[in-house]
Parts: sequence; C-alpha cells; structure tokens
Amino acid sequence: MATEEQTAYNATFNLYSGAAIRVAQRLTIPYRTVSKLSFVLDKVGAPTGNITFTIRKVSDDSVISSKVWGDASGLSTSAVWQEVTFDAPQDINEEVRICTEFATGDVDNRIRLWLQQPSIKADEYAEYYYSGGPWTSATSYDCAYIYTYTLGGIPKVTTQAVTDIAPEALTGNGTITDKGDAAVTQHGHCWDTSANPTVALLTKTQNGAAPNLGQFSSSITGLTPGILYYIRAYATNSYGTGYGADVTNTQGTALGRRYLWIEGKCLHYFDEYGIERILEGTTVAAGYADLPWYFFT
Repeated sequence: MATEEQTAYNATFNLYSGAAIRVAQRLTIPYRTVSKLSFVLDKVGAPTGNITFTIRKVSDDSVISSKVWGDASGLSTSAVWQEVTFDAPQDINEEVRICTEFATGDVDNRIRLWLQQPSIKADEYAEYYYSGGPWTSATSYDCAYIYTYTLGGIPKVTTQAVTDIAPEALTGNGTITDKGDAAVTQHGHCWDTSANPTVALLTKTQNGAAPNLGQFSSSITGLTPGILYYIRAYATNSYGTGYGADVTNTQGTALGRRYLWIEGKCLHYFDEYGIERILEGTTVAAGYADLPWYFFT
C-alpha cells in the first residue's frame, strides 16, 4: 500500500455546534482505492460526541466513505495523529473532500483540526462547512492528513523482449495478467527515447479491446536506426492504465533486404550490410518460361 500526505501543521481550526462542523482538504484522488484516513486532532475543554472521518464528492457532497473515529472525549489536549480504517474501501477517481466532522460541543468544549499555513500542496486547499452550508474555501491553508491507498482496479501487464527487429521496426510483446475491475478497452505498446513512456504520447499502438487475458503483440514502425528506445506494454480500463516494465532496444544501422526499388530495367536493393546491389534483367519474348537476371555488385 502507498500513502498520499501533507504532514506539516502550525495552525488550528475549531469544530463545534454553531461553528464549523466539517473541515476538509479539497483534492483529486486519481484511480485509487482508499482504505485509511488520518488527521491531527486535539481537544479544548471536555467535548463529547462522535468524530467521523469521511470522503465526500465535490460534485454533489455525497459520502463515498465514512467511519466513526470515536468519541471526542478520547482525544488528547495535545496534537496527535488519529486514524480510521474504512470498512469497505472505495475506488475513487474524482475531486473529493477528505473531512473531519464533529457536530456537537460548544465554544468551551470543542475539537481542533490542525492545518498548515501557508498552503504547501499544489492544487489542494482546505475548506470548512457550517451547519446548512455552503462549503467555504480557505485556500491559504492545507489540512494535515494522510490517506492510504492501493491502485484501484487497473489492469496488470508485463512486457516481454521485442522480436522481429529491423532497422526501422520491431514487434513488441506483452501479456495482460489481470484485467482489473473493468473490461480492458485498449491495449498495446508505447515507446520513446526516454524511460517509462505513457499513452499520452503519440508513439503508441492501439490494438483495441482485449476481452481475454494472455499474450499480445504490436507492430512498431517508424523507428530511427541507431537510436535507443524504451518500449513497454499497456492496457487500459475505466479505472486507468496499467503498464509493464520497460524493455530497451537499440535499432540497428544496417538496412535489410526488404528495401527494394526499380530504376528502369534494374531492381535495386540493400543487402544486410547496407551495400546497394542491382539485379538487371533482359527483355523476355513471349512464351519464355524463365527470366534471366544478371547480378552486379
């Protein structure tokens, strides 16, 4: 499992009835299954009532995941990380608010969520919610938080060694070992002169949907002789794209026998060493069974 986090804190936000009852970090969770959520909390006075950690959609404020941490009386008067583990981790791929919620207490008996000011997480910021709403942004703050996740539902893919290598082309090979939690809608190979190429590049094959697990190959063309390429297999479903590891290949500089052309009555080609050779023919009268050719170097 992996974590996403912002662990610095130097400021607090009060939660109690009549003031803010939810404080959250607004962020995007991309194709992840979130299993745990942590915030830094303390208490002032003697608050009681449930503290709940939630993940809510920004689009309609509906709850994706929710777990009661416990009663506010169990908090320390010092800042301490507190964590919940969700009973049913959810796959998330959208903008959300990860929230601490507390709707009881009063100004003398309250809980405090710790934050960092100024904000240090790009494209994220804190928000708060009074009873009845709406959500209000606090863009100069970031909540201190940690969430634990696994990559949710994407296909698993491996990359095998390339084959059928020619100076400007080769065959990429891969295997889909797990389709993930949704049908594979696209698969193939991507390549670049830098490591870890992605499907954001134009240099990729698109072999279409893959209804079954197993091996596949891609015809990769348009390569430059003498250049080192990084190639990896991929498969995409509605949760995202899974990749195999890079394999590398340096394209040979010799041109192969498939390079043929005709000039006048002569057939030209390059041999495996890149040397141009010529086959010259003679005019054939009607009825000849064989075509005589003469080989010139």
